[in-house]
Amino acid sequence: MNAVAEISRAAVSKVQESSFSHYLKSVPLFSNLSDEEISCFDKAAQIRSYKKGKIIFLQGETPQFLYIIGGGWIKLFRTMPEGDEIIVDMLTTGHTLGESAIFEQDCQMCSAQVIEDVSVLSIPSSLLKDQIRNPSYGF
Repeated sequence: MNAVAEISRAAVSKVQESSFSHYLKSVPLFSNLSDEEISCFDKAAQIRSYKKGKIIFLQGETPQFLYIIGGGWIKLFRTMPEGDEIIVDMLTTGHTLGESAIFEQDCQMCSAQVIEDVSVLSIPSSLLKDQIRNPSYGF
C-alpha cells in the first residue's frame, strides 16, 4: 500500500480528527503549499460518505467541491446525446475528482457515481478558485 493510500484511509476513518493538514500535504495538488496555505484548506475540509449508486455530480453542473477519495470507488462517465454512457475513469483511494472543472472549466465535463461505498474529503471549489487567484499562494 502506498503512503497516500495509508494517509487517506487514516484521515477519512477519523471523522472527528481536528486537522487534515498532514493528509492534504500528501495530495500532489497541495504538496507544494506552505503550512499556512494548507491551514486555509484544512479549516474548510469536510468528510462526506456516499452509498453505492449515489451521483456525486452531473456532467454540466457547476463544481461545488474538489473531492479527495479516502476509500471506495467512483466511476466518472459521460452521457452522449443519444443517451449512451461512456466510462471515462474509475477512481479510488488517493485520487482527486472535480479539479478540471475548478481549474479549467466552469462546469463538470463528466458525471461521478459511487460504485462502492465511498468516503471523500471535500474542499469548496470557491475557496480553491479564490486561492488560485491569490499570487502569494503556491499554485
